[in-house]
Amino acid sequence: QGFSISQYLIALSTFVLLIDRKRSVGLTILAGIITATIPYGYAGIRLLLPLLLLLAIVCFRRIEKYNLFAYLGTILAICAIQIGDFPHSLKMYFFARGENLISMGRRLPNGGYDFAFIAHKLNENFHYLFKMIMGLNEKAFWNVNVASTLAAIADTVLYPKFLVPLFIVGLVYSLAHAYKQKRFILAMPVLLLLPGLGTNMMSGAGIPNLARSIMLLVPIYFLITYGAYSLFCSIYTISSDRLRVAFSGLFAVFVGLVS
Repeated sequence: QGFSISQYLIALSTFVLLIDRKRSVGLTILAGIITATIPYGYAGIRLLLPLLLLLAIVCFRRIEKYNLFAYLGTILAICAIQIGDFPHSLKMYFFARGENLISMGRRLPNGGYDFAFIAHKLNENFHYLFKMIMGLNEKAFWNVNVASTLAAIADTVLYPKFLVPLFIVGLVYSLAHAYKQKRFILAMPVLLLLPGLGTNMMSGAGIPNLARSIMLLVPIYFLITYGAYSLFCSIYTISSDRLRVAFSGLFAVFVGLVS
């Protein structure tokens, strides 16, 4: 899990560095190599590869053409090893052990999909996932047991519950800022929630577990930080000089406790 999180952070960081940057062959090739190794990480982060490819295509105006072609070409060159057995590789990439909703939903005698079962599982997964993200589970207000990754999410939390308001504030601020500035890239933290949500929503056997939620950690904690910083800036602006000093110290203590 730790290795996969590291892959996630490094691949995302190197991709972001390509935006609005002049030609940089070394960085571009490094970003492509790191992104191409994502399929060899834990299954929970595998959706990041098609997401980064899609973002690279959508953001082509923000990435120099030479960097874009070098980035995509490096990924293709490394992933070309699997082209000879593409159908099998694709099945292993998205279906893994056959426990996702697509595999489990094909349960009719004629091999067709049981859409009633799929609808029920989607509703159930959404229910558990919403409670986990919003801190509505009954247990673990402070102690977050992420280490037990195979634990079902019914009675666990992904992050301390007292940070939920800051997550909501960061989510709203991020979307509002992106809409106000008319810049799609500013909504990336929110978009990065989608792959993590997708792996949980596509859980077909049992209920989602924490192992499927590791991709949610990075954007969630980013939005928490963004929410706290936005509130701090807003309060700091309207405060007097004495209150600014006190509030700055209080904010520093809060950051230390969260860290």
